[in-house]
Amino acid sequence: MRKSTRHELNKLREMFWYLIRGKRCAACHELFVEDDAWIVMPHGTGHGQPMGKLQITIDHRVTLGGNAPRNMRLMHKSCHGRHHMKDRYAALRKQAVEARRRGESK
Repeated sequence: MRKSTRHELNKLREMFWYLIRGKRCAACHELFVEDDAWIVMPHGTGHGQPMGKLQITIDHRVTLGGNAPRNMRLMHKSCHGRHHMKDRYAALRKQAVEARRRGESK
């Protein structure tokens, strides 16, 4: 990797850790990074730790709502999976209730 590319990657990592501080998961409302862990990280050196340990992802509030900033929120990957499974089971339950109401059976 070129030196300039490595420098930019490290600076982006440093900026990421700065911006993620104080942010909470939209599902479980836990902090992504505790203040103590953030204080230990070096600042202003252009070196940042990889973010792979955080395991975060972007969730869309409304599936077909597009990529508008107000439609996106950060979540832990595990919370994101639970969130979608909960929605899926709720939809299946709704279909089953509707089928029973119409007199259909499985």
